[in-house]
Amino acid sequence: MSHIRSGFAVLVILSLLLGWTSQAAAAEDSSANKYEELLRRLNAQEKRIAEQDKKIAELQADRKSSTAKQDKKIAQQDKKITELKNIELTPEQRQEFLKIYEDVKAQAKPQPHDFRVYWKDGIRMESADKKFKLKFGGRLMGD
Repeated sequence: MSHIRSGFAVLVILSLLLGWTSQAAAAEDSSANKYEELLRRLNAQEKRIAEQDKKIAELQADRKSSTAKQDKKIAQQDKKITELKNIELTPEQRQEFLKIYEDVKAQAKPQPHDFRVYWKDGIRMESADKKFKLKFGGRLMGD
């Protein structure tokens, strides 16, 4: 009977040891899998960061080139303005210019049949003589 008990005790101890070692091995496998997953995620994030850094560098380069283009265009326009300021007009040319200017100015004045369109609590239209007015507006409600 004592052999049975000691054999049973040995069996229990062996099963406990085997169970503990299998749990330890499973824990090692689990932690190894977690470690590999973390490495995979880290590599993916590093790749995304590298791609974003590349895009940022491209955008900054585009911005610098567009700024340079704008500066060049402004310099050209300034040069044209300076050239136009230095033009000498004869009295006949000056009179012709003033006549054209007055004609354009007269045409720019609102005519009685012209409508002014503007926004004030909706789209509004109004004739120059203020005899006619039109308003588009409304409300939206939701629950």
